[in-house]
Amino acid sequence: MAAGQLVIGVGDQDPRMIDLASGTAGEDLRTVVELAAAYEGDVSVEPAARGKTALVRSQLPGTRR
Repeated sequence: MAAGQLVIGVGDQDPRMIDLASGTAGEDLRTVVELAAAYEGDVSVEPAARGKTALVRSQLPGTRR
């Protein structure tokens, strides 16, 4: 994590992975992807011990590179 970067992780216990590029991601998650992109960020989904974790990374306003 770099200075001026915000990272938020949200996990669940559902083992099914989400494909952010396809239509399997819900509308709410697609909105999060769009917001992260607006702040030079991204969203990734990673497997966890029980389920998966979605990580949202973005630059804080006023700290853009």
